Amino acid sequence: MRRPEAKRPNASEFLWGLLRRIARESPALLVLGTATAILQAAMLIPIAVLVRHMFDTELRHGHAGSIALTGAEILALYAAAASFGYVARAAALRTAARVVTTLRLDVLGKLLELPQRWHDRQRMAVVLSIAAQDTERVETMLATVAGNLMPAFVIGCALLVAALVISPILFLTGLAIIPPLMFAGRLMARRVQSIAQEWSESARRFSSFSQLLLRTIVTTRIVGGERSVLGRGAEQAAEVSERHRQVGNAGAKFAAIESAIAAVAGTAVLVVGGIEVIHDAMTIGDLLAFYAVLGLLLRQVYSVGWQTNSVVIGRQSLSDVEGLLRIDEAEPYALGRRELAFRGAIAFEGVSFSYDGTPVLVEVTLTVAPGEHLAVIGPNGAGKSTLVSLLLALYEPDRGLLRADGVPYEQLDIRSLRRQIGVVLQDPVLLPGTIRENIAYARPEVTDAEICAAAQASTAAEFIEDLAEGYAATIGDEGTGLSGGQRQRIALARALLGRPTLVVLDEPSTYLDDAAVATLMAGLMSLPQAPTVIIVTHDAHVSKYVERVIELRSGRLVSDYRAAAPVGAARV
Repeated sequence: MRRPEAKRPNASEFLWGLLRRIARESPALLVLGTATAILQAAMLIPIAVLVRHMFDTELRHGHAGSIALTGAEILALYAAAASFGYVARAAALRTAARVVTTLRLDVLGKLLELPQRWHDRQRMAVVLSIAAQDTERVETMLATVAGNLMPAFVIGCALLVAALVISPILFLTGLAIIPPLMFAGRLMARRVQSIAQEWSESARRFSSFSQLLLRTIVTTRIVGGERSVLGRGAEQAAEVSERHRQVGNAGAKFAAIESAIAAVAGTAVLVVGGIEVIHDAMTIGDLLAFYAVLGLLLRQVYSVGWQTNSVVIGRQSLSDVEGLLRIDEAEPYALGRRELAFRGAIAFEGVSFSYDGTPVLVEVTLTVAPGEHLAVIGPNGAGKSTLVSLLLALYEPDRGLLRADGVPYEQLDIRSLRRQIGVVLQDPVLLPGTIRENIAYARPEVTDAEICAAAQASTAAEFIEDLAEGYAATIGDEGTGLSGGQRQRIALARALLGRPTLVVLDEPSTYLDDAAVATLMAGLMSLPQAPTVIIVTHDAHVSKYVERVIELRSGRLVSDYRAAAPVGAARV
């Protein structure tokens, strides 16, 4: 997928951007998470005081009962801190879910807004990966940032202050671990970022391959290509696994380096603290209290370190998602606002169109009157489908103008216009679910009576009512279990549900015989308001059902003539 060039934010910009996003979507949960992190720190700091009291006072006086009580108090503080940590993580998960729900809706809305030309350039598997997998990784990252990194930062700051108060010299000794940790973290983050990008790309290639396999599985079986396909799939699957292993290995290296540095720092603290105790500069209680604080602090550092991979991968995914959202390509006629009570009149005025510089339509001028029945005929590649795509405003012409009821498309609310046009494609898209759900697609508020009326008009009722479950019958993905003609009739019922004033039929004779086409046209004519009908076909025999025929060849309108008296349902 082509992404806009954009400067990648540095770590601080990235973190503040995340915090702004969280605060915007869920400020109450952000406050709750921060407050519980503060309370968690407030439970941990007294542990150092209790440790010092135990070793400097109670052990010296041999108060076994007091020692046991102090131990119980320490456990109680740990339990309280763990409880606040649980609340903080629960708030983080809910916050991440809210933020990413909005983000996913933004992605879906953006995909609906982007022009068809943009979609034509993309690999669908890549787009699906961004919409599904990348947003999932962003959710994991947000939960990590809000549930681990932010609390770790708050608790870490509090523990650092406590360590400074207990022993400035040991504080400075322990502080020596920060520069090498930061340096190691920066190096590993860069390494993981690079590998994560390669892993993401390899995962998308495998997703694209899997999607292609599913689309071509019948062809693969027919030609006996299972072994070859599995061979290519094995290579791509191995690449994904290897990249993922490299990401995990990089994170493990960072954890090992982190542990080594922490071990050195801990040993240094013991050595320096032991010397201080010998010289009576501090007590055993001070040393062990500081060591307890250091242990708690390192626990926060480890918590952050083990989350490096998910944060780096999530950062890459968020960059890809935001790259999609920043794409600046508008849908055709995006500025139009006029809503039209469409009567079904369409005009093409000197329209030319090309795909990637290849002319598809050349200076086409055509007027269709309200209620007229028109056939657009011509061989494959003549430009018939492109004519329909322009009529539906999926593209804008390179030159020329389109009008609906005399109004230029540029002035119209195109979505409102489309809702008044019914389109049945040659290979209609049906969704898994019931027949009723497929007919009512995009109009879930319609009544059963309206659905039945649309099915009657499309002649779909003839076979639906013969099914044991009728309109509640379940069909498979893309209409599995139905014939091509049945799929077309259900798609037509869906198109007629909106009472369109213009109906476009793409190659109706592909799955319907002459009698079925005649019945279909009769059904359209029986509607309370007979719509304008445009039939797109390479079958010249369909012209007997219409009043007028235009012929396209090599993108040019080569003939426009009145047909003989239409058969059966068509008007004279």
